[in-house]
This record gives sequence, C-alpha cells and structure tokens, in this order.
Amino acid sequence: MTTYTEVFGSQTVPPSGCGYLSLSLTGNTIFEWPEIAVGTYVMADIMELSATGTYTLTLPAANTVSNGRDVLIRNLGTTTITILGNAGLTVGAVAAGEAKYLYLKDNTTVAGLWAIFTFGTGASAADAASLAGYGMVATSSTLSQAQAVVSSSIGYTVASADRAKAISFSNAGTVTCALTTAVTLGNGFFISISNQGSGTVTVDPAGAETIDGAATKDLAPGVSLTAVCNGTNWLSVGYGRSTQFQFTKLVLDVSAGTPFTLTSTQAANKLLYFSGTITGNVIVNVPAVVAIYYVQCAYAGAYTLTVKTAAGTGVALNVSTNSILYCDGTNVVAAQTASTPTANISGGVAGALVYQAGTGSTAFSAAGTSGQVAVSGGTGTPTWTDGGVITHGYSSKTTPVNADEMLLSDSAAAYGGAKVTWANVKATLKTYFDTLYVAPTVVTAPIPVIISNQSFGGL
Repeated sequence: MTTYTEVFGSQTVPPSGCGYLSLSLTGNTIFEWPEIAVGTYVMADIMELSATGTYTLTLPAANTVSNGRDVLIRNLGTTTITILGNAGLTVGAVAAGEAKYLYLKDNTTVAGLWAIFTFGTGASAADAASLAGYGMVATSSTLSQAQAVVSSSIGYTVASADRAKAISFSNAGTVTCALTTAVTLGNGFFISISNQGSGTVTVDPAGAETIDGAATKDLAPGVSLTAVCNGTNWLSVGYGRSTQFQFTKLVLDVSAGTPFTLTSTQAANKLLYFSGTITGNVIVNVPAVVAIYYVQCAYAGAYTLTVKTAAGTGVALNVSTNSILYCDGTNVVAAQTASTPTANISGGVAGALVYQAGTGSTAFSAAGTSGQVAVSGGTGTPTWTDGGVITHGYSSKTTPVNADEMLLSDSAAAYGGAKVTWANVKATLKTYFDTLYVAPTVVTAPIPVIISNQSFGGL
C-alpha cells in the first residue's frame, strides 16, 4: 500500500478517494478500495473502461466500506464487461456503450448487496415533456412528431405560434390565408394549409413577398399544401390538385414589359388570363414543354398578343379572344381548327335538308325540285312543295288595312322576295285606273229662288 505523509509534521495519513480512472482491461481484474489499497487496481468514483476481450471486474470487499459507497462505470470499448461481487457472484454487466451506476446497500458481508441500474447508453436521458415544442409532443418518456389542427371558416392570419400546425378551412366562399412577413417567421418556418370547404382559399404572402414565384396561390376545394418560409419568400411542398377542380388561373397584366416569359409555376396554371392596356403587340413566352393552355385575352388595346415558346413559333390572338392552345414542346399552335367539308355529309343528297330526327340524331329529307319550298313536318320529316301551300295555310282577313303587307316576287331584282303594303296597292291602282277613264265633269246649276206673296197688299 502506498503511504501518504502530511506536509506539516511528517505524519502518515490515509489516502484520499480516487475521483476518476481511465483504464483498458487486458484480463480479469480485481479492484481494491483506495483507502486500503495494496495492489495496482484502485476503484474510483467514475471509471471509464475498455477491454481487449470479454473480461470480468471484481469489486473490493463490501465489508470494508460503509453503506452508500457508489461508483459509475462506463464501457467505452466494444465488448461487454461483467461485474462480480467480492465473493465471485455476478452483480451485473456493462455492455459496450453503456454506463452503469452501482451503490452499496448492505456491507455486512464480503460480497455485500449492490444495487445497479443503467445510467445511460451513450447519451443522457431528458424529461420529454420539458423538451416538447412546436411540432413535437411528449409520449411517455419519448418525443413524437405532432401537427396540431386549427379550423377556420373565415380568413386566417398565420403567426409565429402557428409553426408546424395545420390550418383546415371550411369556408363557403373565397377566403384569404394571410402569411406574416417572412423575416418575422424566419427561415424554416412551415405550416400546412388544407381547403376542406366549398370556396377558394387564397394563400397571400405579406407585401411583395411571393409563394412559388407568384403574388398569391389559390387552393381549390380539396387541395392542400405545406407552405415553407426561406426567410425571404415562400415555397410550397406537396401541393396537390383536386381532380374535380384541377384548373388554376394565372392573371397577368401585360400593359408593359413585353416579352413576358412565364415561369414553370406560372405556366402550370391552365387558364391564362391576360389583362391591362397595351399600346403595341405583346409576346408571351411559355416553357418549351408539352402542355395545353386555355387563353383569355381580356386586355384593352387594338393589338395582338402572341403566345409562343422562346425559340419557336406561336399563335397571335386579338383582344377579347378566347382560345385553346397546344404546345408540342417546340411550337405553340391552335388546338382547334375549322374547315369546309369537301363532300356531302354522309347519307345526304343534293336538294335534301338535314334536320334533327331525335335527341342526338339527325336525318335527311327527300330531295326537292327547283322552285319548291320546304315545309315543316312538325315532329316528322320536312316536305317540299310550291309556295301556294304556304299562303293557303294562313288565316283569312276580310278587310285589309293600309298597314297590311303582301309578299311578291320582284322582277326588277332578279325575282327576289319583296313586300308591299295595302296602302301602296290602292295608290298604285288609282294611278293606273286614272289613265283609263275620263273623270266626269260636275256642273253646278244656279238654285232658283221662288218668292210667294200670300198677303193682300202689293209687294
């Protein structure tokens, strides 16, 4: 045993306890208490051990120290170290990477009664509840991911306390989900937004900030996304489109800045709505990928707007034009075309009429002859006849009035149709008959005056 001499007086004093020991075991090793050590291996309060093989560590005699004596053994090696009592019985084992805490409960025997429990396995244990924060919840002694749900039927403003939450909208009309400034929420802030209502939810970043490069992002019913902040703007993750409301709309003011080059996010909107007032022809370049676009030219100005790819050709549209365009990856062309048939409709012959024979079906009348007119068959086939049957089918009027009209064939206009009023017919007949007869002369004779005197006197 090593002896220690007091500095003042040169008296022998017992050794102090050993606080820390780092040792690599090369075989089965028996330890001693530092107070009475006579060998090489002395117990310490904290022991960091490793072993070159599967060895045992034998504790000193328990009856030479008091109850409560403790030791922390941490295994930094790759093999298990077995701990034995002084009588050779197993107290426990310390696996690789583990730390075991031992304390003496009964020192009445050499072996003693030792308590042992795992102190840690490479990392300290913590109170899960005290560590739970945004997006985390304590589940017993562990932390689990969590996403709290907030419901709203009206507009909502996302604040710092909403980190990692999910906002569920149950709106009947259009509402706005406003985002607090990106610099306030910070890089890494995220929130999930789900439209469970029947109207549009508009995600609106603060000020001039954008989401996916646009000023706003509309969520149709059934659509959701996770909005992630990068400290300056916003981007969406997991944006899903409803199969029922799969069309989204881009509103672009084309008043100034031609040519306009759409980003992939802008071009993802199938409906392209162009507004503003233009003072010259405008070009809008779309990505050179296969896509179809529904274009509405709602701008003001008598100029064209051409939708094309940057290196390809396109389609020039006029103001108030609505069109469906198709991009084949190189050029943009009109998706619909119109042309005159080069042959009769199948089943038809010259002089026949096409009519609706029933819901979703058509048929042909028999062929008419020159000069005939078609007469409706009501629910049946139209028929051909001369014009007399039309007049014959009209109701009668005994006394015509001046405003009544009659149909005639105008010989001076290649026998085209014309009308004449009853007043004009009478005037024309008068003019004509006046040339055939001399108007009678009316003689006005003096009216005689007869004077009769019935008195007895003279006149």
